[in-house]
Amino acid sequence: FGSRAGPRFRVGMDIRPEAHRNSAPKLNEAQRELLAKAFRVAARRGSGGKLRKDIVARVLPAELPRLLRGCGCVLTAADIEALLDGVPEVGVELDGFLRLVERSATRRPAAEKELLEALRALDLSGTGTLEPKILRDLLSSMGNVAAEELDEVLQGLPRNRLGRVDCRVIASRLVKGPQGIQSC
Repeated sequence: FGSRAGPRFRVGMDIRPEAHRNSAPKLNEAQRELLAKAFRVAARRGSGGKLRKDIVARVLPAELPRLLRGCGCVLTAADIEALLDGVPEVGVELDGFLRLVERSATRRPAAEKELLEALRALDLSGTGTLEPKILRDLLSSMGNVAAEELDEVLQGLPRNRLGRVDCRVIASRLVKGPQGIQSC
């Protein structure tokens, strides 16, 4: 749920990596601290709720897409596959996770016009509208977005008399993200 103006990060504050000439964006110290907190929560969840000081904190590859999205990275299935390529089965430590976040920032977020075209392709009725439940089920079945996240994005969208939502409204909401979440 990024914007055309910048990378796709949200962790309670603006965490756009700083762009450096001829290199991938780099996170500043405040961004690294916020992302480290999210990483520790995910690592703790993956280790049964406890992190011992004598064991290196890691997040398994299966948990990384959810963690990256939770930190505001907008990723397609292809993006996830590319990012996870080379991630060891034992998972990544904090530094590896931060590199993944920086790498994910190099992808240009979808523009509203592109999203609108994709949504209209799903509209079999030709009315320029979609049924929210069908869109939610379709997107969540792809395995990249949790149904709860989609519910939050689709919540409160104006519906027509048939309960369908205009594709333009959906595209706009997807670009902006859920209300109350700071976007970049």
